[in-house]
Amino acid sequence: MATVAIFGGGMAGLAAAHELGHRGFTVHVYEASSVVGGKSANQGAPGLPSPTGTRQAFLGEHGFRFFPGFYFNVIATMSEIPRPAAHGGGVVADDLVASPQAAMAFAASGGADRFYPFDRTATLPSWDVYGRIRAMLAGLDFTDIDLARMAWFRIKYLTAGPNRRLQWDGVSWHDFIELDSPHYSPGFREFETSIPRTMSAMAASTTSAMIVGNIGMQFGLDYARPGSQEDRLLVGPTKYRWLQPWYDYLSTTVGINFHTDHRLTGFNYTLGSHAISSATVATTGGPTTVTADYYLLAAPLEVAQQMVAADMATDDAQLATLQGINTATATSWMAGAQFYLKTDVPMVGGHVFFPETPWALTTISQAQFWNQSEDTVANKYGDGTINGVLSAIISDWVTPSDVTGKAAKDYLSGEIPLLLEEVRRQLQANLPASFDLSPANIAGAHLDAGIALPATAGPPPVNHTPLLVHPVNGYMDRPLPQGTITNLFLAGDYVRTSTGLATMEGANEAARMAVNALLETAGGGHLPCAIWTLQEDAAFAPAKELDELRLARGLSHIMDSCPIQFLKDAGLLDVVQELFKVPMALLMLPA
Repeated sequence: MATVAIFGGGMAGLAAAHELGHRGFTVHVYEASSVVGGKSANQGAPGLPSPTGTRQAFLGEHGFRFFPGFYFNVIATMSEIPRPAAHGGGVVADDLVASPQAAMAFAASGGADRFYPFDRTATLPSWDVYGRIRAMLAGLDFTDIDLARMAWFRIKYLTAGPNRRLQWDGVSWHDFIELDSPHYSPGFREFETSIPRTMSAMAASTTSAMIVGNIGMQFGLDYARPGSQEDRLLVGPTKYRWLQPWYDYLSTTVGINFHTDHRLTGFNYTLGSHAISSATVATTGGPTTVTADYYLLAAPLEVAQQMVAADMATDDAQLATLQGINTATATSWMAGAQFYLKTDVPMVGGHVFFPETPWALTTISQAQFWNQSEDTVANKYGDGTINGVLSAIISDWVTPSDVTGKAAKDYLSGEIPLLLEEVRRQLQANLPASFDLSPANIAGAHLDAGIALPATAGPPPVNHTPLLVHPVNGYMDRPLPQGTITNLFLAGDYVRTSTGLATMEGANEAARMAVNALLETAGGGHLPCAIWTLQEDAAFAPAKELDELRLARGLSHIMDSCPIQFLKDAGLLDVVQELFKVPMALLMLPA
């Protein structure tokens, strides 16, 4: 059977190895670090109590794992990984539990707490966008016009055909929803701005409306679906509940050969040959040459670009496209911090969003989910004195704190405790006092090891795991998994996938695309990988078909001139009837 060398042991590399191994290929995975998993891998958390008895060590992480309803590709992979008998058998997907709630937290106003939980049990029709927005944002200080405009633009997006949406890749989300309009209240404008930030460190003013729209619609539609799995979490640290079982399964059962601490340094290629002859890998013992029938590059964007030599880009348009991505504008910082609590602070049964925090914080209180497995957090991890783990994501590293005047990027390596204290302070300032995040309740804290802050002022900070943030007009400038170099394939969340967003799902989908391209090249009659693309409710299909016809005739989206007529023409009479129950502003916006 043919051999495949995969470079990169993150989500894309592991998913590709999984699929190729199941089809009988001899697979070698080369990973630059000492562990596999990429951004999903857990990290050591020095300074915490050592585990006692049969307990396992507490771990740090790049950021919390969550599994939205549109993660079909990732869940399919997890459903094929055996779960250890100690965890109950079955498959690792069985370790996912639904998050029943979420919440938004704002700074107290007039002495009153402003903490707004909402559950995911709404049963409104899928097309009742306005009703779902009102249900989710009830109690917040937003006007009817705010909510009407929010619904109007989302209905416009949901009723647009795929080619219209592709045009909107050239428009920012800020401009698509007309965020400069004086009709928005200042607080709502700030809230809308925060949505792309907390979604994936994206700026509304520079991010593609198509990317924000596609994923935003997934979250919005799933919010009201019966039996929704809008948000799921693991019942323990990613290493223990997913990555270690996956590694064990691939290495012992499937026969994948893993080589950690093996860093790809380049491909050996001759101009005009259209085939990689070998690759060079750096190891602790010195450089070594790797030869295989096929090569699959699953390294992060910034690393993959460095591996493409000029001759390769000359011969292969997809590699030239990869080289053309400007990482200065296409990537940003999004990294996590964990707080280990003596007394658990559950807050709410899901994620908490902090739209007003300068650093665009999001949190999840983990213990309430981890306690749903075999035992409690205190009995499973550490020395028994830690009962809660609050995982926070910092999505804005450049906006100064309103108290310290420093951005998260401004801290030095010796000031990481001060950076973590500022995260804690911003969280507590936006939470009721009953949620005890006081220093006295914190047993330890950890910052993502991928963040390298300088020891002294002057050198810039470095993020070793930056995130793709999808600038305007960026989607078609992303490569496909195969070009004209016949034995090289690309897999990573920067590939042009249906998911679009830089996520585990996007990386997994890209891996499946790369494997299918390899299978087609190799021949042999192997079944291709199943690939799940983003799905939206059928109620909007007639409207999308009508919009495609209008676009083909050079006409604008009909909601720009007559939303009521558009809905009628699309055959959505029930929608029209429901919309007449809400303010007329929803039907007539924008003015």
